[in-house]
Amino acid sequence: MRRQIVIDTDPGIDDAVAILLALAAPEELEILGIVVVAGNLPLTQTERNARRVCELAGRADVPVYAGCTHPLLRRLATAEGQSQQALGQALGITANRMVFLVDDLEEHGLVERRRNPSDRRSHALYPTPRGHQALRDAAAATARHGELGRSLSAPERRQLAELLRRVAAEQGIDEHALPGPPPGRRIGSES
Repeated sequence: MRRQIVIDTDPGIDDAVAILLALAAPEELEILGIVVVAGNLPLTQTERNARRVCELAGRADVPVYAGCTHPLLRRLATAEGQSQQALGQALGITANRMVFLVDDLEEHGLVERRRNPSDRRSHALYPTPRGHQALRDAAAATARHGELGRSLSAPERRQLAELLRRVAAEQGIDEHALPGPPPGRRIGSES
């Protein structure tokens, strides 16, 4: 039985490989869509990257949706008690969009609104214990990225990185937009 999934990602090279692997397993996975968010790259670039990865895999039919332009929950966790308006202004998110984003986080039990003690007309935002756990889970998943390719030798990792960069260049993705070492300073280089 195929498992239906939605991929939530900020596709640089590592996520692009994961998307390609998922797209290569149609008998096991039915990809309902890909939601991209800003991460190391701006949202416009991550959306373009996801579309190019789908095209590369011959799956341009997979819908790609633009998600959040900023890591909202992480920002909230580092500035607990901010008003929804202040957080939206700090992140450059319109007030209307911010309402929907916070409503969604609240619906999923990740954020709670509390009356702002200094202004009864507004509410302060706080991550819930579940929200803090989601951030810890995300940090743990990010830490595991380093395990990818552990079985490869240093020369094999360099070769894989170079091959992935060639694929990115073939797809028109500028080398400066890729995660990892900057151009001219490769993995395992002496400088």
